[in-house]
Amino acid sequence: MKKYGIRPVGWVFDDDWYNYDGEYEIEELFSTREEAEKRIDEHNQKILLSGWVFTSRSFQLTYSQAEPDFVFVGKSELGKKLAEILEIEEERVYNPKSGFTREMTDTYVKQLSPKQITSALTELGLSFYKLVSFESETQAFYYHFRRNKKLWLKHFDETYHYTEDDYLSFRDDRPMEGNRIALTKKECYYFAVNDPYDPISRQLATFDLLTGSLEELSDTPDLLKSVISNAEHIHYNADKRLIEFDHKVSHESLMALDQVLKEPLIILEKIKLE
Repeated sequence: MKKYGIRPVGWVFDDDWYNYDGEYEIEELFSTREEAEKRIDEHNQKILLSGWVFTSRSFQLTYSQAEPDFVFVGKSELGKKLAEILEIEEERVYNPKSGFTREMTDTYVKQLSPKQITSALTELGLSFYKLVSFESETQAFYYHFRRNKKLWLKHFDETYHYTEDDYLSFRDDRPMEGNRIALTKKECYYFAVNDPYDPISRQLATFDLLTGSLEELSDTPDLLKSVISNAEHIHYNADKRLIEFDHKVSHESLMALDQVLKEPLIILEKIKLE
């Protein structure tokens, strides 16, 4: 039986507090899509009623977890849409010079139903929560992902990373316990490649991690050779017996490579959702 989850994906943009979609835990699980969608509607309404979104910057759109995200929705666009639904003059909702009016939350938003609010956000391509579906309860999990210590630990520098766990993990600027998390394997590799502090792509271009013959590196050496041949910015140096990387290597190429290595670059651990 399918399971449906919801997770936060939209926030007010702040370049001092930037986080990618995909690293937030599932907030709730539901047995039906209707239950999950209803809770998203309620959350969207609660966020607008709180008023904090009306005193900050533009809204960051975060749909594609494994692609760059540079799309924003301006406050004026939201004000115009809400005024349209309320059938009142835009100036009563949003002033280009001073922003949203005090009556925005005190009066006008309270007149909108949760479904109306979600409808307005949807038309703008914005939501503060996202619906995620799982084919069954056994597939309701997310991933923790870390560098494979068998390959990476020899490059650990305690003066820079402090602890081995800090070095092997992928973290961000938001307070978290443990590693980053993701819902798909592709997300894991995307975050590893695009880590704002220690991107794996830069390290791969510097360190010698995968040394040995193709037979030593993989149980399927012919398949490994094929993966390397078809991947951009990855090649095998036969003289050095070394898989070499360019700093432009993509997360898709690394994910494909890891599938055929005896010792993958990234270790993924499934964490069951409750």
